[in-house]
Amino acid sequence: MKNMRCRLIILFILGLNAVSFGQIQEKISDLERRLKTSKDTQRIKVLLDLSYEYRKVDSEKSYQTAKLADSLSRQAGFERGIALSTKALASAWYGKGKLSTAEKLAKVALTSLEQIGTVAEVAVTANLLGLSVMHQGRYIEAERHFQKALLAYRQSGDEHGECKALSNLGVVYFYQARYPQSIAQYFSALRIAETKKDRPMLAEIHTNLGHAYSSQKEYLRSVYHHRLGLSGHHQNGNLQAAGRSHLGIGTAFFNAGNLDSALVNYAQAVVISEQTGDVSTLAGALNNEAEVLLLRKKPDEALPLLEKALRIRQDNGEVYGEAIALNNLAKVWAAKANTAKALTYFEKAEKKVSGLDARWLQAEFYLARSEYYVREGLLERAINDLRQFANLKDSIYNQQKAEALAEIQALYQVEKKDAELFRKQNELLRQQQSTQLVISISLAALVLAGGLSAGVVYRSRQRKRKSAEELERVKQSEALLQARKDAAEKELALQKAEAVAVQQELEFKRKEITQLALHIGRQTEMLEHLKSQLNQLGDQQVRTISRDLDAQLNMARQREQFELNVDLMNEDFYRRLTEKHPSLTENEKKLCAMLRLKLSSKEIAAVQNISPKSVDMNRYRLRKKLNIVNEMDLADWMEQV
Repeated sequence: MKNMRCRLIILFILGLNAVSFGQIQEKISDLERRLKTSKDTQRIKVLLDLSYEYRKVDSEKSYQTAKLADSLSRQAGFERGIALSTKALASAWYGKGKLSTAEKLAKVALTSLEQIGTVAEVAVTANLLGLSVMHQGRYIEAERHFQKALLAYRQSGDEHGECKALSNLGVVYFYQARYPQSIAQYFSALRIAETKKDRPMLAEIHTNLGHAYSSQKEYLRSVYHHRLGLSGHHQNGNLQAAGRSHLGIGTAFFNAGNLDSALVNYAQAVVISEQTGDVSTLAGALNNEAEVLLLRKKPDEALPLLEKALRIRQDNGEVYGEAIALNNLAKVWAAKANTAKALTYFEKAEKKVSGLDARWLQAEFYLARSEYYVREGLLERAINDLRQFANLKDSIYNQQKAEALAEIQALYQVEKKDAELFRKQNELLRQQQSTQLVISISLAALVLAGGLSAGVVYRSRQRKRKSAEELERVKQSEALLQARKDAAEKELALQKAEAVAVQQELEFKRKEITQLALHIGRQTEMLEHLKSQLNQLGDQQVRTISRDLDAQLNMARQREQFELNVDLMNEDFYRRLTEKHPSLTENEKKLCAMLRLKLSSKEIAAVQNISPKSVDMNRYRLRKKLNIVNEMDLADWMEQV
């Protein structure tokens, strides 16, 4: 009944967008008419255009048309036609989900087109190669191809292509969990697409932004952008992309805990992807639907969906998706209490995950397996996986911190160079004005001497010249003053930019402290849970592991770093607080600073290695000492200090 309802919804959507799909069909019909009358190389070019249009509605027709263009090019010895046909075949295989085949053909086409093709053709092929590599989990290599495509698009003046390359770079950063960089690339692409009124790219970018915001746990923004993307895809007649949008909307609802809405959108994605032959989206929708069923404790229903998704991922060489499917199959067999199969699938997933440039996915895998080990009583294995998880999370966190600081530094350096350049230009202007002034004075002296020798007749003209020269000097003085004023304003702008950079660094520190507190809290919670289970057991090995856990729970280094960051960020706050309330102790000041950062009692407890109840008691005493009324929120009060 549920599947029937989803199919009816899809049919309704298709009916609403019949005009858009008709526009694509109109293009195809026009090209098919031209194909009947075209000959030789012109026929090959029409076939390549047809292959491109077919790909939007029928990947098999796209492949067959590209294959015919390739055959005709080889028969005619048309080298450029062979290169472009190879690119079209790579694109068709990519659309059919055969990534390794698409990669090989794209490499061959790129090598040829770099010799005999245009810059625009090189850009398109490099972009296609980046896509083929990216979906196989080789993100660093994909980023290199997209950067090459971006440069070529800019050289050829193709803003639409530039927009695509920027968006694809955002996707690469997304897969590497570099979400701020990802969103920045998407918005750079979005500005170009809005300027060019490029509706297909606008729809694609909104879909990508939906994915990024979902991963940032901003689910309302995610659904908003996904729905903009979905609407755009339907208006543009791109049914395949509409299926991907439903998958993205479902994921946002899933992450937000709305499982019913997630299932409806996953089912819509399945129906559309089966209709269009988009096997990659089909595998993703099946996998995500199975995750919902796992949460609802229905492993028997989840199993066939995951097995089908795994077969698709393996056939297409999608290592990233294969790793996720294997990990979920391990969870299914764990839920079915089949330990042997669960461990087998976890081992397979680990091999796939370890070969990916995606540390966040590796971290999630080790966390999932550690939780399974805890349930099975394999506590030493659980601790090892938990350590792997913590190390990977630290690595991701340090990378994000370094990148954010680098961006702030780069912004500051750009502003500094601009100001220095302006100062040099202003100095040159002053030198030129001084030279002109000397020349003017010399000329005036000559005029004066000539006037004296010429006699009374020329005195009148001399006075006029002197007046004009005086006026010119006044103007030059005014120009000089204006230049100095401009220089002062530029210097002020530089100071403001430096202040902004400092403010950004402080804001980053604030976020860093909050993230570190959450990180410490999560580690503490997991380790406490393991320790409580260990304490129920009694042999010597367990006691050894328990002591090891005590050492981990101390986490002195992380706490020291946290407190140092808090102190650095709140020097001015501490000064103002001490002036108003000199009787506060050092510990009370630190508590005030953490409340100002809006940390919860649980997070503060994890950082200070005390119980949440102790934190609540300290908050109560602090409120009394500062005479803060019960109606006033402590964090709000701290913000006003």
